[in-house]
Amino acid sequence: MKKILPHIVTIISIFFGNCYAQNLVPNPSFEEYNNCPGLNYHVDTLFSTLKYWYRSTDIDGIYFNKCATNPIASIPHNRLGYSNTHTGNGYTCLMLYNSFPLDFGSLSYLSVNLTTPLQKILYIIYHCLFH
Repeated sequence: MKKILPHIVTIISIFFGNCYAQNLVPNPSFEEYNNCPGLNYHVDTLFSTLKYWYRSTDIDGIYFNKCATNPIASIPHNRLGYSNTHTGNGYTCLMLYNSFPLDFGSLSYLSVNLTTPLQKILYIIYHCLFH
């Protein structure tokens, strides 16, 4: 019965209940910022360009936005090539491997505190999606 109960609850919720989603990530599409990226398009811990986001590694995160005054941080053309946003006007760079001579093997990614802590409950399913 314990194995079938979650499936029954899910089926009842789909057909008879209102299922809703809640985004636990503040500023998920990087639309809220303190400064539009210009000469300093890095996100650091002392003065964060992006609201709520901070760097988690020794290497600064990189923020791109359509409002950028510096072409190196603009969208769709920037220092990393060409890429439009999935939604909104901004995105960040996730660097898992870097082969530049001075930064060999460095990692760069950003972190954010969730608006509500994750809960370990049998009937809650969390879904994470990156674009």
